[in-house]
Parts: sequence; structure tokens; C-alpha cells
Amino acid sequence: MEVGFDPIGYKHAVAEKIYKKHSNRHHFLNLSVDYHGVNVKFHLEDKKLQNIIETGLPQQWFHSLSGDFDLEIYWYNAENWVSDTEIFEEDPNPDYRFGTIEDHLVVYQRDMVATHLGHGRWIVCSNPVIYDGVTNFFRLIIPGYLLEKDCLVLHSNCVLGKDDNAHVFLGESGAGKSTTASMAEDRLVVGDDINIYKVTENGIFAQSSFLGGNRKYKAPYENQYKVSDFYWLYQDSHTWFRTIDKATFAKRMMMSVILWTGNPDILTPDQRVFSLVMKMAAQTSFFNMGFNKANNNFYNAIETGFGYERNESRA
Repeated sequence: MEVGFDPIGYKHAVAEKIYKKHSNRHHFLNLSVDYHGVNVKFHLEDKKLQNIIETGLPQQWFHSLSGDFDLEIYWYNAENWVSDTEIFEEDPNPDYRFGTIEDHLVVYQRDMVATHLGHGRWIVCSNPVIYDGVTNFFRLIIPGYLLEKDCLVLHSNCVLGKDDNAHVFLGESGAGKSTTASMAEDRLVVGDDINIYKVTENGIFAQSSFLGGNRKYKAPYENQYKVSDFYWLYQDSHTWFRTIDKATFAKRMMMSVILWTGNPDILTPDQRVFSLVMKMAAQTSFFNMGFNKANNNFYNAIETGFGYERNESRA
């Protein structure tokens, strides 16, 4: 990166240029996607973008949807708006940052820039060759729209056990979420990093998010898996479980939720999250869990219900 280069200022200039020239009457290529109940319509500037969307998203999500959409995205190809897409992505900081164009919210991120037009409509610009721009836009935006469908997006590892129940592993960064996924052997890993949880009167159901993590795990994206319990991870020399109360459960869940509360389309997001967390607390069991990453015996302990009647159990 050149000394004095301002990646945010550069992206702001690109976003402003596109905003001023944008028109709903522009010739776009249209695709419709059902993202776990969120109806998304893509308006794509060219076939390069169409290709990256069609090859990047699961094919079963594409539908001929009509009527109102929860989210409409006017997606522009950075190659048509900047002289060098490498300069567009020259930013060592992967975080989201925010600004405005004529009172419209603008989101800047290393791989994309997005402008909010209101009522679920966004203008996005990214490199059509690298899929990261699509992933990073969705990771920021989609959890809010899922929240309106009674779904929470959590940093978590979710594994379908041999008891046919989904078991969810949470924890601070580095606690072992991805590690417990890698230790699952022949069990189905729904997702090792980011998963969606639908909260219903009949239980909590996990779904793969396609928002991050290792894509070697091939859980069908359209499937739902009923969750029986949650585990807050600690690495230790042996396996142990300790029950925790609902207040601690709620605190840990709030720590794990992925949600940008600055989306103007989503009203009272914090209240909605807390309401769903309390519904989850009434329907599930929650434990602190110690495990040794050299031994996956905790899976058998979980699947057989070993020691749950005691405050602490060892396997």
C-alpha cells in the first residue's frame, strides 16, 4: 500500500460515483434467492457477478420468487468503476467501518463497499472474481433480516450426534469451537464457525449459514436439525460438564450472537435478540464443558447423557 493511501476515502469515492449514476431502470441481470426464509433479489451489473453468485451460493437456494422481497441488492462490478481492483482491496483492516452519502448509510470493508437506499435496498460494489465481498456483505447484513424470522446467527460449532440430536458448542475466541468440529469423526458437522438457529414453539432448529467456516463440512443447507443442548467450552486435561443457570446462559448467548445493530431496516434488535434468547433458555439445557483436544470422548458422554444429573461429571 502506498504511503498516505486512504482505503476508506477511495471506497467512498467509488460508492459516491455509483450512487450518483445508479438507476433502478439500469439493465440488470436478476436472480432470486430464498436464504432460510429471507427473500433476496439480486440485480447484477454483468455476467461476471452473475457467475460468482450462481457458483458461490447453494443451488437449492435459487427460486423464481415474486412479490415483495426482504432484501434487494443492486450489485456493481468493481472492474467497471475502478482502474485497479487490487487498489480497491488494498486495506490491511478487515473490520467494517461506516460513513454517509447524502444521509444514506455507507459500509466500508476491505472487500466491498455498500450504500443503504432504504427499505431493504442496498447498492454494493465488489470484485467479481473474489467471493469474499459477497460473504462479508451477507455476514454483516443478513443476521438482521433473519432476526425478523425468529432466527439468531451464532458463532458456534454445531454437530449432529449419533443420538440424532444437534449439539452446539460455544466459547470465546480460541476456546475450541473449530477444534471440536475437527474431532467429530463421522458425525455430521452442520457448521464449525457460524450457524443459524430458528426459535419456534416446538424447539430450536440449527441450519448451516454459508457465512463462514470450513466448507469441507457438507451439511445440506436446506435441512434443519433439532438442538438438544449447548456447551460453553474450556480446554482442560480431562472431560467434565457443569450445569449453569438461565441468567448465565443468556449472558453467554448474547456474547455469541452475530448482529450488526446499526441496520436502519431492523427496529429494536437488542430487544428481539433478548426475547429469543429467553425463549431458548426455556427449551434447552446448557453446560460448561471442559475437554482435552487429544481426546474426543466428550461426544460419547454427551450422546449417552452421562452425568447430567450431577453438577459435575467426568468421562
